[in-house]
Amino acid sequence: MVINTLIPKSSTKPIVIVHLSPALNVLNSFNLMKNIKTNPGLDDWITITFNDLSREWQNKVMLVTWAGGVEVFSRFIKPNDDFDMLIKKLKALEPVVIRDQVIRYQIQPTYRSLTTDYSVSPDIDPGKLLNDVEHFIDFYQNLYELDSTNSLLIDELHMLLNNPHALKQLMIETIVYLWENFGRDEWENQQSSLVKTVVASREYNLMKYPLEDAMKLIIGRDLTSLLDFESLKTFNRIRLIPSPHSGPYITLFGHSEELNIAFGNRLPSLEVNHLESLDTKTLLNRLKALADSTRLNILIALTTSNELSTQEIMEIFNLNKSAASRHLRNLHASGLIVERRDDMNRAKFYSLNHQTFGALGTAFLRFATVNDKNLNF
Repeated sequence: MVINTLIPKSSTKPIVIVHLSPALNVLNSFNLMKNIKTNPGLDDWITITFNDLSREWQNKVMLVTWAGGVEVFSRFIKPNDDFDMLIKKLKALEPVVIRDQVIRYQIQPTYRSLTTDYSVSPDIDPGKLLNDVEHFIDFYQNLYELDSTNSLLIDELHMLLNNPHALKQLMIETIVYLWENFGRDEWENQQSSLVKTVVASREYNLMKYPLEDAMKLIIGRDLTSLLDFESLKTFNRIRLIPSPHSGPYITLFGHSEELNIAFGNRLPSLEVNHLESLDTKTLLNRLKALADSTRLNILIALTTSNELSTQEIMEIFNLNKSAASRHLRNLHASGLIVERRDDMNRAKFYSLNHQTFGALGTAFLRFATVNDKNLNF
């Protein structure tokens, strides 16, 4: 099996659109369940739904999402497909086709090609991953910074990769169970709000903006320190998908010449930190980020130090690399801190985002001084 590099070749600016993408949207929500521990600030529905599952179904969800979940499925469906069409197409696929895409995801997931935090994976022999379980477990734990408590599930994933029929059955069975028991009702509840975002985005000609500004307008974040925009510009089309459950985070998944970016649903606005653009979800994301003693203390430390490196934050608060990354990722995604890299593009430094705190202060002042019926959030 040949694993090709994800990044396509294109010499023109990508077309940027905002799209509902029903099946992909639902799959992204299911996929977020694997990030409950690493991405604080996800919508409560994700945590509540996962905790409502039995241990058996929780393990199945983790296996499917670790196998690639939404990224693997996105290669087989079209943006307008609904969930029923997704299942129809998946059932028609040969098991080995799904398995080969799962292997491809393990070796080169989309985010590793497009984010500044990750380097391109070295050449990896897919055959060795399939044939050597110890090599697979070591590869997987190092790649995703998992500890030994996950070894049993990783071992089971390895067995599934060597049994494509069982892998296909598990993946379809799991997403159908989630859809029928949780996802369908939630989609019906959230769809109208998502449609409003898609319709509102049509008021803007996104192609007249630089790619960085177009994405900031829709997503509400400056992503230049997170994404490699030169790589993004090699795609022919970038589809921005408003998600009801992503919170302040984005998810990248793509195939061929198209890239999908799921983001926390919000109405588009040119002024990211302007008072009128602070919708309730933006406020909630930022309040969730503040509602943690470690993250709050990091912000307090930045008021006196002005700027701290990741290493300094780890030392001050006695955090390991994984814990520090988790807290800093949430603060950065919520817009509370600014990130920059040193001249060697190695160390990261963080400082307060004063614009964000200014907008928050103004918002709370408005709560305190304006009659409730005049509030506009």
